[in-house]
Amino acid sequence: MGRHPQIYLDVAVGSNLSGRVVVDFFTNSSDLLIENFIKLCSSSKLGRPKLLTYRNTSVFRVIKGEYMQCGDVINDDGTGYKFDLCFKDYPNTRSHSQAGLVTMVNYRGYSPSGSDKNADSEFTTNTFGSQFCILFGSSRSFDGRYSVIGRVVSGMEFVRAIENVSVHANGMPRIEVAFIDCGVLDRVETKLVSKEVNEQRRLLEGLMASATSASEGLTKTDEQEGISAYEEVRCAYSGKVKNRRKPDPESSNTLGKRLLAESLKGVKHHYIPTPTSGTESRAFSPDKDEVPEQEDKSEHTYDLLDEADGDVVKEEEVDPITLRLMKLTGKISECSRLNKKEVILEDKLKSNPRLARSLKSTLTKESSKQGGDEEEVVNIRLTKELNMPAMVVERVNKIEKKKSKNKSFGWNVFNQDALYRAHKKRLKETGFNHVLYEKQKQQLGGTFYEPTIVNHEASETNKDLVVKNVEKQYKKRDQFSRRRTYDDDAQDISYINERNRMFNKKLDRSFGAYSEEIKRNLERGTAL
Repeated sequence: MGRHPQIYLDVAVGSNLSGRVVVDFFTNSSDLLIENFIKLCSSSKLGRPKLLTYRNTSVFRVIKGEYMQCGDVINDDGTGYKFDLCFKDYPNTRSHSQAGLVTMVNYRGYSPSGSDKNADSEFTTNTFGSQFCILFGSSRSFDGRYSVIGRVVSGMEFVRAIENVSVHANGMPRIEVAFIDCGVLDRVETKLVSKEVNEQRRLLEGLMASATSASEGLTKTDEQEGISAYEEVRCAYSGKVKNRRKPDPESSNTLGKRLLAESLKGVKHHYIPTPTSGTESRAFSPDKDEVPEQEDKSEHTYDLLDEADGDVVKEEEVDPITLRLMKLTGKISECSRLNKKEVILEDKLKSNPRLARSLKSTLTKESSKQGGDEEEVVNIRLTKELNMPAMVVERVNKIEKKKSKNKSFGWNVFNQDALYRAHKKRLKETGFNHVLYEKQKQQLGGTFYEPTIVNHEASETNKDLVVKNVEKQYKKRDQFSRRRTYDDDAQDISYINERNRMFNKKLDRSFGAYSEEIKRNLERGTAL
């Protein structure tokens, strides 16, 4: 280590927890992979569509005890390798034996040209891009496939907090986990020691002070004798008592769980250092009302530790205008990230109608989560069914399954099969009286089965049933309407996605009458 510069990833878990993760690279790793990683962190790699960077990308897969996967700079959901600028390299022999290792994902079986995805060639089996994983523990299944390039040297507690985040069945986090900033740490910058960060570190250690004193419970004489702290655990089935070592309260795993639990309760934990005048790093800064009373956020002092003469850089002050500007910059970055996600999702929904129907409940949940708490991540339908008896839920599910099975799609509404099913449904509503059927059969005798019978007179009751069915059909036909698709050519395009179109529509509703003349002047070129 030491040949390549260190990089930092400022990660945010929800809206109440953020911190900096610093990665150092191994000297015997692939220079091509490391240089590609550094360029993506420093926002200096150009792709076909745009400038490629890890900034504002999400963590889209978390497997507890194994790894978290991230770094999709194209689609931000793990499918960007189909459009990523991939290149050829070979996995190294370093094993994935511990937590904190950073390894690059190998796109096995993918050919960038798309000609033969099943071709058995070196290029299709050793293709790397932008996606990478950070290990939570030993992962021997990655050996010989992925390539280890470095390890986490600082901020492991934030990695452990991500490990304990609640996830969906496919591994996607239920709360948003994203990299709000990234960059390269210069040699001089690594010597900058922030007093603010040191104070926050002491606060982190103070959070665990009570847990430390309660968990250890040992006197100085016990510690000198080398007695470790254990706790007795009784098995619920066998009743046996076993001694289990207590978790270390100062470990990154315990600290990460504690930070995540408190952030979900609303406690603000933001440990990203504020930038200096001589660095390019931009960091997230909390509001002043979110800072504890013992911290003074008006001044940010940095000491430069010079190895030669120990000179000290004089204190610098960050005025409120700069803090406000950084907060607005963070909001703009979040807006661009949300717009990017909406564009990708809208394209998927338009190209796949079945996916649109399956994601309808998910979109409803996300729209209800705008500005909500991260803990309320239960699906709306599941919340409704929790208050219903099991028999009722099973019956409702059977009815929905039956409807989806017999449901006609699009142009199949008026074909022969759909009309026959509708006829059978109307016959069920009409009803069948077995007594009257047998009585009529005896009266007609042999002419009952003749198809040319015309002298039969129906009863008034049967006539009323037919009239009711016909009236019911008329009512249903009046209620039937097919939803028309939105026509983009009918008006001017002033939006980039559906979310932005609705926002512009609300703006036009409030300010359209005032801005109409200005808009026309701009279109004619007569504006002052």
